[in-house]
Amino acid sequence: MQEVISRLQSSFSSHIKEVTEYRGQKTVVVDSDAIVDVLALLKNDPELNFQFLLDITVVDYLLYPQRKEARFAVVYMLRSWETNKLLVVKTYVADPQKGVPSVTGLWKSANWAEREAYDQYGVHFSGHPMLKRLLNHKEFIGHPLRKDYPITRRHLCTEPDDLMDEMNQRLQIKGVH
Repeated sequence: MQEVISRLQSSFSSHIKEVTEYRGQKTVVVDSDAIVDVLALLKNDPELNFQFLLDITVVDYLLYPQRKEARFAVVYMLRSWETNKLLVVKTYVADPQKGVPSVTGLWKSANWAEREAYDQYGVHFSGHPMLKRLLNHKEFIGHPLRKDYPITRRHLCTEPDDLMDEMNQRLQIKGVH
């Protein structure tokens, strides 16, 4: 795994902020403006070959006083099937409205993972093809996995929500609609 880290540090020296290891698991912290380029290199370089995106999630550091510069971290978990290595790439987000660039152009599976992260934490992914709620209804207010979300708040859903906007978009892309 050290050769992977060395390659990232030589290719993105000014954008790699930290490399940590916990129980054998390597984590690379990257500037948010370079996240797509770093992930593209990890995926597309045949020597690195991290072609499988396991998950995208968010960590809310609201109650962590040592993380004052950014409240949220967007976390990408990657696997290389050839080497059976797992790598975590993390980027900090101070403003969830600004967010980070979408990686749906690299992995189609990022579409729903980014939508879930947006729905639950409110982190925006610029360039996402259809960033809207996935798990909560459209009248839901707030983001329930944030540490400051009042868990006793109730939200009534008074209007049904269908998926026709998504279906119409897919039909239009295929030339059917």
